[in-house]
Amino acid sequence: MESCYSRYCPWFISTRSSLVIFMLFVFLCNISYAEERERDRKITRLSEKVAALKAGDTSVLQPNFLGNRDQRTKPVLAKSTSTVQIFYIMQRFAFGDWHDVERNLEVLDDAGRVIEDVYQIYENGDWVNEDRSLYQYEGASPYPSVMIWQEWDVDESDWVNFEREFIEYDNQGRETDLIFEYWDEEENEWIPYDRTVITYTDAGDYLEMLTYYWGFDEWELIDRMQWIYENGRLVQINEEYWDGEEWWIEFRIVFEYDNDGNNILQLYEFYDDWEDEWFPEIRYLYSYDAAENEIESILQWWDEDEEEWLSFMRTTSEYDSRNNLIQNVFYSWTGEDWLPSTRMSMQYDENDELQMILFESWAGDEWRYSERILFRGFEPVYVLEDEGLPLRFELMQNYPNPFNPATTIRFSIPEQSTVILTVYDVLGRKVAILIDEELHAGTYSQVFDASHLASGMYLYQLRAGNYVETKRLILMK
Repeated sequence: MESCYSRYCPWFISTRSSLVIFMLFVFLCNISYAEERERDRKITRLSEKVAALKAGDTSVLQPNFLGNRDQRTKPVLAKSTSTVQIFYIMQRFAFGDWHDVERNLEVLDDAGRVIEDVYQIYENGDWVNEDRSLYQYEGASPYPSVMIWQEWDVDESDWVNFEREFIEYDNQGRETDLIFEYWDEEENEWIPYDRTVITYTDAGDYLEMLTYYWGFDEWELIDRMQWIYENGRLVQINEEYWDGEEWWIEFRIVFEYDNDGNNILQLYEFYDDWEDEWFPEIRYLYSYDAAENEIESILQWWDEDEEEWLSFMRTTSEYDSRNNLIQNVFYSWTGEDWLPSTRMSMQYDENDELQMILFESWAGDEWRYSERILFRGFEPVYVLEDEGLPLRFELMQNYPNPFNPATTIRFSIPEQSTVILTVYDVLGRKVAILIDEELHAGTYSQVFDASHLASGMYLYQLRAGNYVETKRLILMK
């Protein structure tokens, strides 16, 4: 599902490297979506997010990278050959191998729309239900009008209601009215508790967001957010609360841009009614490359005693030739220098669809695997960490061989090289390209799934720099 932060803090969505930070904390902390939703509902105002951030919860200012769990913000999925598909599997690296941790299953209707997704964790050799989302649509609309969240009751071996949301859209498919209800087990009924009404500019940008809570028998207004633009650029977001008679401003974010229109500063400030003055809290500093991709962000605190900005967290970003974000490195400030903590690498297919996210932790002198997320059944190549750097190029014999339907191919490269691993039939026709990318020195392992091929002999060839070697493999079904 889409995190509430991406609803209430949509300005972060425009910054691609910022998108992944929230996901990093969610997965590394192994927070269930039910727990995440409960926390989201409690922290909705900008001022509360900054307070949580200063208390150490850096996740609250970042939207959910897995936002396409919520189908209302993306096109209808292409029809699948099966009504059930794996959206992602998360694995943890331990004892030289990857181990399943959690996964998300999607159930599609005949139109290819997701009507259910199930979150499961891996325990004692089996997948165990945790929570799920149900989606209901009106007619042929690609956007759900009702979303229901349920949790798995182990004792009853059944799903129990947790929360639901009603969504209305304008003729452009944009959310305009969202009503949230929670399930009261004692009363055995749904109870409304939160409502958000959104309006947009003529250009389709956010203009105002009103928040209500359910009183005894009606919706009562509590606060609002307003987006302010100049010459088509967002320059300020205000947060105000309603005292029953008038609006009181208490928080704002101020945006600054460079000559190319890139956002280089986001300044968070609180308003003091007694002093009638704005006081800084935190700020983000951004820098960009020639293609206007964000390559660095720095988070700083305002030290009231010293009256100066203090650095706290830094993120660097790299992109491929198609401007896909391929790596984030996260640093913390030691007081003298930036110390790396986590590295996150992304891999895409030929259609620029995300296939894998790899997490690594800094061990003081090298990066070590920690976790990875595989999307829709992707099988990655990875370095075997229990081996030192190889001294020569080498293509090993696949194992098992003969095989049915999958086998593993290992190879070593002593230096960074462009690696192409290809499978041919005995007539020399190309049947699969398993790897075609730049790899660092190391020993690698790649799974070849031949379930779509006929039995027989095949050839697999490794090209790395000037090195070329070919070996045989046998598929026996």
